[in-house]
Amino acid sequence: MAGPGEFAAYLAFYPGGCGVRLLDEAQVSNQPLRIFHGTADDQTIIAPCREYVERLRQAGKDVVLIEYPEAYHSFDAQALPPSKFEAEVLSSRNCTSIEQAEGRFAVLHRDTGQPASRAAPCISRGITQGYNPHAHRQAIQDVRAFLSATFKLP
Repeated sequence: MAGPGEFAAYLAFYPGGCGVRLLDEAQVSNQPLRIFHGTADDQTIIAPCREYVERLRQAGKDVVLIEYPEAYHSFDAQALPPSKFEAEVLSSRNCTSIEQAEGRFAVLHRDTGQPASRAAPCISRGITQGYNPHAHRQAIQDVRAFLSATFKLP
């Protein structure tokens, strides 16, 4: 169980921070972390989260990525239609930010590993959001199961 002033667990839904690599990224809480992410998310793509989870696992952290097939960003937002393309929304999905020295980052194009520039930007336009009732229901079940196990609830 967590000590005083510490969270007992962490839950993240389709986080954008997976595309950032910090020098001390393994220096995170030892409490369990669960990441819930749609495989069709084109705003915060799932591949960087898979890589982040693997790095944390190798560092001995209790982290799990729960994937929802065919689910877009905001898959749990009931007010959205099943698929809504937003042509003008900017996304840094093709960027990787790597901390090279404390507070100094290099922004690289995810596919090439080359520095992002005006000639080769990693930011692009167009994202899809959409409510996915199956993924939403499953996420609720997954969160309940995780919290019940973590807090040893009946």
